[in-house]
Amino acid sequence: MDARDVRFTIADGSRTLRAVHRLRYDVYVREFGFFSPVKHTDDLLVDAFDGAGLHPIALEGDEVVGALRLVLHSERGFPLAHVLPSFRCPGPPEKTAELSHLVIDKRWRRRREDGLFGAEGYLTVAEGGVLPNHDPLPPVLKRRSRPIIILGLLRTAYQMSRRLGIEWWLMLAEKRLHALLNRHGIPFYQMADPLGGPDGPRPSLLTVSELEAHLKRLHDSVFDEFLEGLEPQYRPKS
Repeated sequence: MDARDVRFTIADGSRTLRAVHRLRYDVYVREFGFFSPVKHTDDLLVDAFDGAGLHPIALEGDEVVGALRLVLHSERGFPLAHVLPSFRCPGPPEKTAELSHLVIDKRWRRRREDGLFGAEGYLTVAEGGVLPNHDPLPPVLKRRSRPIIILGLLRTAYQMSRRLGIEWWLMLAEKRLHALLNRHGIPFYQMADPLGGPDGPRPSLLTVSELEAHLKRLHDSVFDEFLEGLEPQYRPKS
């Protein structure tokens, strides 16, 4: 599979959204067993927040191979508020969104060590991955590229957030995903203790302005990619 064949956009239309829901089912229910198939007999994984969400997707040809959900504020609030009793919205709700339901087709997670997000191949052993903590990387590991699908979905979410005036991002990030994002210039920080213990998912927060400043300072090539295709009026002022 070639990352050059993948394009990123926002899901538009019931057919594409159905493909997103089916991919979620294939990964979260069939592959990892996070949800009971008894409650999802139509082979689709949908929840009450989908109606308030936008869905960045990765397409290989016409096939959805990755997806992310950007939940906007509605009368239901945000998903994080339903699992974190101490939750308080960090900013005006209309300028806040929650990233959730990141999913990647297993064909793009082909390494033996790859888990739910394929993060393990980009993290050290101490972070829950396979890279040496201190020793030089073997040649085979040096050739590994960035997590193209994840960064492409986040780039799409970033551009849509800028167009909508979203400034605060929430996320309940699995431990290794949290480490992966920070390693690649997406500096989410914990806003509360991990759920269920130290290895649980991290309630996380990031402002879009902090993201821009961090990428521009430390990951300028990723910053340029995030801006590519974004209209001038929505770009950060230099």
